[in-house]
Amino acid sequence: VVLPETSSEGAAVMAEQLLRTVEALGLAHARDAMRPTVTVSVGHATFEPRRDDTEPTRASDLIRAADSALYQAKRSGRNCSMAGTLAQPAKATPDCL
Repeated sequence: VVLPETSSEGAAVMAEQLLRTVEALGLAHARDAMRPTVTVSVGHATFEPRRDDTEPTRASDLIRAADSALYQAKRSGRNCSMAGTLAQPAKATPDCL
């Protein structure tokens, strides 16, 4: 999902809404007896262009940062979101399972 002109905080709110919406569906998880319902993990990344940037940010760099945050969310226990930026490592939301 691309959210133009959205801050990291705004992306975190959207991610949390997605997590809670899927969780509220209560869909049975057919393949995992340890987790009875389907959940999602979300990785999101943002950047703010600066006037002094000498090299443009590539979309692939932003996607890579979000992908890295997604896998960190999965390793953190799933059903959580992680925020990453191009300049910083991903940070977990406080409620990862």
